[in-house]
Amino acid sequence: MYTVISATPSPYARKIRIALQEKGIPFTLQTEVPWNSDTKTPTYNPLEKLPVLIPDDGRPAVYESHYIMEWLEAKHPDTPLMPSDVDDRLFAKQVEVVADGVCDALVEQQRESDKQSKPWKDRQMRKVDGGLKALETWVNAGEGQYLIGNKFGHADIAAGSLLGFMNVRWPDHAWKQDYPKLVKYWEGLEERESFKTTTPKPQTFRDKISRDSEPDSRRALSLGPSPADPDFPNLPASRACDLERPRVNGTISSDGSSFSLLDKQTLRGNRSLHFTAYNMTSKAVIPFLVGMMLLTGVCNTLLTKYQDMQCVRNCDSPDARKHHTFEQPVIQTLQMFVGESGCWLVVLASYLLSRLKKGGRGQTDAAYQPLINQDEREDEITAAPRRGSHEDTLDPTNIVAKPLADPDVEPVDKERLPLQGWKVLMLALPACCDIAGTTLMNVGLLFVAASIYQMTRGALVLFVGLFSVIFLKRHLGFWKWASLFIVVIGVMLVGLAGYIERRNAAVPGDMEGNMTGPLLHLLVRSAEEVTIAVKEHTALETIVGVLLIAGAQIFTASQFVLEESIMEKYSMDPIQVVGWEGVFGFSVTLVGMGILHLAVGQTPAGQGGYFDARQGFYEIFHNRAIAVSSVLIMISIGGFNFFGLSVTRSISATARSTIDTCRTLFIWLVSLGLGWETFKWLQVPGFALLVYGTGLFNDIIRPPTIRWLRNRIGSGQRSTETA
Repeated sequence: MYTVISATPSPYARKIRIALQEKGIPFTLQTEVPWNSDTKTPTYNPLEKLPVLIPDDGRPAVYESHYIMEWLEAKHPDTPLMPSDVDDRLFAKQVEVVADGVCDALVEQQRESDKQSKPWKDRQMRKVDGGLKALETWVNAGEGQYLIGNKFGHADIAAGSLLGFMNVRWPDHAWKQDYPKLVKYWEGLEERESFKTTTPKPQTFRDKISRDSEPDSRRALSLGPSPADPDFPNLPASRACDLERPRVNGTISSDGSSFSLLDKQTLRGNRSLHFTAYNMTSKAVIPFLVGMMLLTGVCNTLLTKYQDMQCVRNCDSPDARKHHTFEQPVIQTLQMFVGESGCWLVVLASYLLSRLKKGGRGQTDAAYQPLINQDEREDEITAAPRRGSHEDTLDPTNIVAKPLADPDVEPVDKERLPLQGWKVLMLALPACCDIAGTTLMNVGLLFVAASIYQMTRGALVLFVGLFSVIFLKRHLGFWKWASLFIVVIGVMLVGLAGYIERRNAAVPGDMEGNMTGPLLHLLVRSAEEVTIAVKEHTALETIVGVLLIAGAQIFTASQFVLEESIMEKYSMDPIQVVGWEGVFGFSVTLVGMGILHLAVGQTPAGQGGYFDARQGFYEIFHNRAIAVSSVLIMISIGGFNFFGLSVTRSISATARSTIDTCRTLFIWLVSLGLGWETFKWLQVPGFALLVYGTGLFNDIIRPPTIRWLRNRIGSGQRSTETA
């Protein structure tokens, strides 16, 4: 007779118990607390994880749930739970990998609140939703009562154990409403005797609050089962409240993972303090953060375009073509870095607030909380290694959020060094890329509408993807490359829309005469027209602007790649990274502006041009509209960075990307409403392709053909069998 050592309601142990019952193998169940001082778990499993299967014939213990399942199948082949067909066997193992992965993600959310952030927790929920969608798809594609025909087996045990675990531990999760066919399938499994006798039930726990000599410090919380708890039949009553585990307050581990047991901690005395298990932003604040991110992002682009439209010389001339507008892209770049440097005000305010709240003893929950890196590797998490999982790192080519890490969570960043001292100077490299990219985009904005400017910036995903392959040696799948192609088509359509509008508005005959003659003559004339376009605002200026903005994305992508390479080795709070890049960018831009002014701006050809800093500042201080918009641009830049990071931390990076897409739409609508541009039908499919391609690249949108092909194959097979 076998002995199964488990910690209920572990879904991993339940798989073993169901398999033993289905095979008709007798066993005894022994419940163990792996962190108890007298635990025997290390005797059987060097990883100190449950479940463990102990044979009765002296053979070594078997551990890790997926291996135990394989072991039982090999040792007891008379009642097989794995199908004989090779493809079906592989599919069953795939189902187990997904089911175990969802369990891993669920329990990873329950680790200590100071070891997680909302974006990190959201990442686990995306895994949960992705796994449930996969199970729903497989259930829909099935041709029988179970996942593989009408034969109950290995795949059903894994899926059923997961769903039963969710039903007990996460009763409020909406999976029953979102996946009705999956629920029906699970309810059918629960009718089997092996499922009925192994139905998980919550453990009964009571907390013990130990007194602390310091009245304001947090009390230690220890957890233990009630002496009458049937899930712990072998635990003496005297040990009921003796299961202290100082490093895992409020959690209990089972099979190497952490389960949340308490929602709040009661402090004995004259007052009580309630806290939630997770440091989450109030739901009432989230709409404000989203709205402010959207508002500041829209204002930033529109205010910059507004500056470009302000007349600074020859404004009294009746001929509008002789008006000179504000054209200072370098100064606008300087404004951006001033706004980014303003992030240090948030850091300072958070520090002062934490000192005030704690009386100088440290940070409180009211202070700014750093953002945990969404790209943290699974083997860097404090929980023990997991079963059936692979290196599930979020693709660093994902441009939803910058790959920045949290230095305050030591277990997560244990292989990364704090980015401090002279090493902070490394952030000057991405700042220089930001200078080049932003300046080129500001020049491009002089020649195109605000909406075309914002849409063309979508080309960023193309260069991020290419650079990640070339420099970071990343691998992009088919759909990643397809999404990049879609983005290119979208950018081309947006640029073409602006070109057609300007060409139709041009003086008749100014272009047609140049479209004849030999090829060499045509190329020479085209080059001349591009030069003239910059000065005379012909139809080609839109193409020039689009090319400048799209080309600027090369530098922005380089900035992301440099940040990725730096943050793979070092960790720093994201808002501090933005602040440092603002400081370095401001310093380099200011020095470069002075050099360019002396070298170019003071020359006869350069006076009044892009590099005439003296003229640029004169125009700012002598034109109220430009001065006010400059201040507002700096505020909007700082606000956009702060609210963007807050949205990423409070909701998710995916939400931030979606909001950024809405920003493009709002810029377009506001520009139309203000009469700054006219509606162009070709811009609609271009924008749609940009949104779809970017969403596909960032895994926000799933390729529809995968499920469609699977359903088509399934229906085709059924049609063949019917015929």
